[in-house]
Amino acid sequence: MEFFHGFSGWMRWNCVQYTIVQFRADGPSGPEGAFDRIFTHTTGFAEFDELRARLQLRKAELLVTLEHSEAPLNTNSSEREVRDPVTIRKISGSTRSEDGRRCRDTFLSLKKTCQKNAISFWAFLGDRLGITVHGIAHLPDLIRQRAAPKPV
Repeated sequence: MEFFHGFSGWMRWNCVQYTIVQFRADGPSGPEGAFDRIFTHTTGFAEFDELRARLQLRKAELLVTLEHSEAPLNTNSSEREVRDPVTIRKISGSTRSEDGRRCRDTFLSLKKTCQKNAISFWAFLGDRLGITVHGIAHLPDLIRQRAAPKPV
């Protein structure tokens, strides 16, 4: 039980109260020190001690989010990427032809790309088909613009 309380307290301490700048300034009493204190403690329970030893071996990998705050803590974004195609496939029961599958996949890809670039899919589609004029640039041009390094 002491191990669990120590671990959950360590997680709260690192994830809620401090920033990466404070972590670096804290030195051995910072997150690495706390990690070492918790994961070098022997509990006397074989399964806990094996788990603790495995976690200690992966210390650098587990602490990477403290140095790279942009690294996601979960895979939800990957799961969201495949949710639309799966939902459509379940509702429609699939397509009748290979052309239909390619068309569906193309439109889903365009829709996701527009969402990621904060563009209305319908406005984009209207511009491409000549129905409306929103002045939306072509997607490859938009992606290149957003990927280009910003002037300092």
